[in-house]
Amino acid sequence: MCEATTLMLISAGVSAYGQYQQSQAQANAMEAQAAVDRRNAEIRNQQLEEEAALERIRAHDEEMERRKRLNESLSTMRAMNRGRDSASYLAMANADKEAYKFDVSQIRLGAGIGQSRIASQIAINKTSVSNAGYGASAVRKAGMFSAGSTLLGAGATYQEAKIPSSNEKAIL
Repeated sequence: MCEATTLMLISAGVSAYGQYQQSQAQANAMEAQAAVDRRNAEIRNQQLEEEAALERIRAHDEEMERRKRLNESLSTMRAMNRGRDSASYLAMANADKEAYKFDVSQIRLGAGIGQSRIASQIAINKTSVSNAGYGASAVRKAGMFSAGSTLLGAGATYQEAKIPSSNEKAIL
């Protein structure tokens, strides 16, 4: 009987140690994955910030190109000796200026939408990894409780085995 209870206690100790080690390994893996996720989010956010800067540059370049075309158009009309007082020159110049204003508004709107989309994605990335690895401490605690529970169960079984039952007293 003594050998069986000793083996049972050893088995419970090994089992408890295994449960504890497994929970530690699982928590470490969660924390390592969270670190990778955070780093990937940082890299992606840097890429998005670069895209935002490129979007601003692209919008500025488009606006400058449109302004250049407007000035070329106005210069061409002037070179064709259309007087500044001419109604047709003024109408064409005003039409080109209005088209320029509309194009610039569209360019700026598109750039603003792009900036907003990028800012939203950056915020989502930051939020999605802010709690990464949060459950690792819970896994560690659960492993300790599980190991403790196994040891307590073994202790209770050991105590039962140590105390002879009423049938055993009667036989002796």
